[in-house]
Formats: sequence, C-alpha cells, structure tokens
Amino acid sequence: MSDLTSDQLKELALEFPARYNQFDLLSSLISKDKTSNPTAIALTGQPSSGKTAVLRRFLREVRFSHTWLSCDESVTLRVLLQRILAALRAIGTQDPNKLDYSIMCHNFTLFVTQLNDVLKALALEEAHFVVLDRIDELGEPYESFYQLVINIGEMLRYDGITFILISSGSEPRSSVTTTFPHIYFPPYSKAESLAILRSQTPGSIQSMLGPTDRELSDVQLTSLWSSYCQVIIDTYFPLYGPDIQQLKATAREAFPTYAQPVLHGVVGILPSNRDSQSGFVKLYKINQPLLTSEELVRNSFVSYVQSAGGTEATGHHDMPMYSKYLLCAAYLASYNKPRHDIRLFSRIRESRRRIRKSTSHKFKDKKPCAFTV
Repeated sequence: MSDLTSDQLKELALEFPARYNQFDLLSSLISKDKTSNPTAIALTGQPSSGKTAVLRRFLREVRFSHTWLSCDESVTLRVLLQRILAALRAIGTQDPNKLDYSIMCHNFTLFVTQLNDVLKALALEEAHFVVLDRIDELGEPYESFYQLVINIGEMLRYDGITFILISSGSEPRSSVTTTFPHIYFPPYSKAESLAILRSQTPGSIQSMLGPTDRELSDVQLTSLWSSYCQVIIDTYFPLYGPDIQQLKATAREAFPTYAQPVLHGVVGILPSNRDSQSGFVKLYKINQPLLTSEELVRNSFVSYVQSAGGTEATGHHDMPMYSKYLLCAAYLASYNKPRHDIRLFSRIRESRRRIRKSTSHKFKDKKPCAFTV
C-alpha cells in the first residue's frame, strides 16, 4: 500500500530527524487507491512536535490530492463544514482558490447529503484527503465533529474521501476506542532537538548572517553553527523544553551577533586548528551577556507589532493570547486581599465560624433584687 520507496523514506527521515516512524505509518496507511484508505486518520501530539510539517512534506512528496484547512480560522462548526464543502467543490476548477460558499450546512445531516452530492459530481478516480489542521482550536467544542467522522463512512455512498485530523490537545473520549488509526508524535528529546537545529545547510547559515566583510568556508560555517546549536540547547532547553519553534527562533535571532567575534577575526574556529576547542570556549565567554540577556528571552516569547506601513514599531510588543489573559488575571488578583484568594479564585469555600452569642450580657446590667422562694 506504500507509495514511498525506501530511498524516499530515508531522505525524509534525514530531513526530519526522529520522525521516521511517523513517515512510515503515513506511508502504510494511505495511498492513491481510494478504496483502501480509512475514513479518517488522527495525528496527535504536543505543540511543535512536527505534525503539520511532517504531513505537508509527506503529501508533497507522494503528490496526493488534498485540501488543507486551518480550523482555528473557523468561528463555529457550521462555518467549518461550509468551508469543507466549498473547498471540495473547487477541485478541478480553473481557479481553485475562488471558493463558493453558497451551500449552507445547518446540521450534520445536511452536510452528509451535500457531501454525497459533491462526491457524485467530482467522480474521483484517486483518493482525496481533507486535512483539518488545529481541529482542537475550533471556535466551539468539536467532540460532535469527531463523532461524525467516526460514523461518516457508513453514511457516504461514494468512496474517495479521507479526513486527516491534526490536534495538539487531548482527544475526545469517544474517539479513544474508535477503529480509525491514530499517529502519535512524541515530544522531541534534548538530543533530537539538537539534531534538528543542526540540520542546516551552509547556504542557509550564511543567509542568517547576511552580507559580511569576511567570507567563511562551508566547513567553518558548519563548525560554527554546530557548536552554536549546542550552546543554545544547553542554555535554553531547560526553559523551552521540546518547543522546537521557540528554540529555532532564539537561535536565528542571536546567531548574527554571536558570530561577530569570528567574522572580525577575534576568535579562530578552523576545525584543523588544535586550538579550535579553546576558540569555541572563548567565543562562548564573549557572548555570555548576549545569551543571558532578558531582551533575547523576551523577544522570543513575544512578537513585534507591525505598523500600518509594514515597518516594525520598536518598543511595542504583542503578547500571545493566553499570556494576555494570564497578565489580566494577575492584575485583578493583585487588588484583592490575600485572605480572599481561596474564596475568589478556587472552588473551596472559605469556612466561616459561627460565633455563638454569649448570654452573659443578659445579666450585665442587672442588680441584686428580691426574689421569692
């Protein structure tokens, strides 16, 4: 069933370290034969574990017909269903990017009916794959869509369509015991992250440096980048963990400044030189203020706000959405007394002691008086 040769699989494994098993599973599960593919495939794993990149590269290598939709751009599930039908109707047209959203999908029954009509009109000879990226970031709960995908194979009258669901969060419980295959992408280890960072060609390394007065050979560039990646992993892996995107962003941002002592001839890094190891140590000591600066860490977490003219506005940063919520929550929490935190920010109810009223005050103002026996 595999459409990948062993040589192609090895080349992809070299391009994407630690993802050989995932390429092998994809190759064994799906093919151009529309009658042998499962109805759905789920790709799961932590963020920045290579799910989207691996699938894109695989589909490009085998040249499968596919439609790619980002679910985080859909506010509701109904909008997502409408986008799926519009994208399928555009297959084979003169302008595939011009989508027709005239078909309305108010419920799953109408969606299945319209999907059968679209598949009948397309008359697919080969399999077509609908990739739903970031399905867990849909604007509303997506558990019902998972249930639809599980049962849609029994409701379709025509073959040729396979849904590929990519999610970085936990899957619904209803999908755990289903029969459609799941491909798990484990987080990268420290050694795997180092191998990914080092997988750069001399040309890409030179492009990160930009125009320089001193030209370095390919051997020098590779040696410099390799030692630099080791420094980045040792310094920032405890902070970022397996988030390879953050590690790449930090490495690209600091590399031009890190390489300045080498470009100016202050430090020699020729591999044939016996003092090359001491040269790398000297280079690291020179760049310690850069690697430990707060500005480098801050700029890797937030992005600069672009002005209306497209130029970068200095001094202004745009934080991620969840960081904004966390900052607002911390601001609101700082205006409450600490003794109220349990009652306001947790489900634990603050215990209140009821003080029984003492009866001693009843006799406080009374004086001795006559009484009968």
